[in-house]
Amino acid sequence: MRTTTLTRAARMRITTTVKRMRHVVAFSGMNASFCDKKYRRHHRPTRRRSIGAVADQNHEGVNNARKKGAVLFLSFVPLSPETSAAGVRTRDLMEGFLKAGFSDVHYACASKMDEQENREVNKQLVERGVKFYANAIPNREDAFKTVLEECGKRNPIDVVVFDRFLAEEAYSFRVREMCADALRVLDMQDCHALRRERARIVGLESSGGSGDTSNVIERSINAKPEATDDDFAREISSIFRSDLTLVCSSAELELLHAACGVPKEKLCLAPFFETIDTKSIITPFADRKDVFVSIGTFNHAPNVDGLRYLKKEIWPLIRGKLPNAEFHAFGATCLPKHVDELNDAKNGFFVKGFCKDIGETLSTAKVLLAPLRFGAGIKGKIIEAFKYGTPVITTPIGGEGIGVPGIFENGCDNMDAIKANWGGTFDCVTPAAFATAAVDSFTNESLWTKQSKRGVELRNELFNKEKTIPPILEAISNKCENLRTIRNEDFIGASFWHQSNRSTDFFSRWIELKETLGKKVA
Repeated sequence: MRTTTLTRAARMRITTTVKRMRHVVAFSGMNASFCDKKYRRHHRPTRRRSIGAVADQNHEGVNNARKKGAVLFLSFVPLSPETSAAGVRTRDLMEGFLKAGFSDVHYACASKMDEQENREVNKQLVERGVKFYANAIPNREDAFKTVLEECGKRNPIDVVVFDRFLAEEAYSFRVREMCADALRVLDMQDCHALRRERARIVGLESSGGSGDTSNVIERSINAKPEATDDDFAREISSIFRSDLTLVCSSAELELLHAACGVPKEKLCLAPFFETIDTKSIITPFADRKDVFVSIGTFNHAPNVDGLRYLKKEIWPLIRGKLPNAEFHAFGATCLPKHVDELNDAKNGFFVKGFCKDIGETLSTAKVLLAPLRFGAGIKGKIIEAFKYGTPVITTPIGGEGIGVPGIFENGCDNMDAIKANWGGTFDCVTPAAFATAAVDSFTNESLWTKQSKRGVELRNELFNKEKTIPPILEAISNKCENLRTIRNEDFIGASFWHQSNRSTDFFSRWIELKETLGKKVA
């Protein structure tokens, strides 16, 4: 016969959770007999005080008195600026908080972290005092509380930034309980549901099951998730639960506002945060290698799909006109299967894998190819190419948000001028158009020089961190100063915190109980 031995602490956790669930059931009207009037009177939800600080009950939020405390970033994965544009963007945003005078900046993730590797990868952040924490597992209340207490030891946590909506789903309910006066900020990175909808269209085309003979890239760029899309509903819910949402692309900001009804005061444009060196020297056309390149991690589906599309449909057209040209594909997490599938030395198509020196690679290559058929957000590979004056040939998916209006933004009367003054070509929707643009930039020195110069200018105009970070900090400061009032007037946001809409909260608690309730013995 098997029995279960429980510690006193485990029994107390069970009792507490049962009470919570009885409370939820009773107030949802499912079965009022589970909860009498006395229980309801004495177990109403209360707002917990922030860890490391005592909230002023008669004030509009603790941040009125304490302008800049600590900032905590929460993610599922370690910060890795070397392998992804998202990592670079997060790192730059953290540096923006430090420069703005926030007392402490912390980064906690749910997974394991190699401390030595982290010190090397994030050396500049570590040297500036940023603290990193691993194993901040969202469904381990005590462990997560310990991380929060450590982060708030010197100064109370004023701002919590969730890295993508999945992190918000997992962590936000605990942050709301333990750091009630902290501003909750969702950093979308990109609109995941939009990327998945575009991927669905491309997938149907690849399988021959779409039944639509129109161009797949045109359909992809014009797609938007439907309100009945479960994934999009999760993302929208996360936005409404948060006090502020950082949106990478202006096109996606307009999608959320114009098509989805998210109030603009809950959204803030947060593109890339580039350091501008006006004295940098661009390698001229004549000194460049006769090489096309691409940059992008191989664990990101749009990048791998783009390489397949390039190899199968575009590269044969390019090689037909430039028989001696080579293409080099660089990216982290390149596996043997990627090399086996894509590498074709005979036809000058080389899969190189991890790029050890991105500056050397991009400053010596002649043109960057980004044949993306789906995706979302701003493409870091294109901004990085512009940094080194390397023209880019891409699709409307790649150009989106980089000086190119999105389909949900106001109509554009000067699209021809935008195309003529971009850092390459962004409107390639067919293999033939893509190949022609690539060959033109590769062989025409005058055109190449114009595109190279314009790419540098676009990066400086649109993504200079001295221009892109201050509006974010201002929005956060305004929210912090008026947090209590803002939350009291955010009726839709509050409704998403009603217990009937908190499935992720209760599911996480159930997982914790299931996995920690003692050991079964024979």
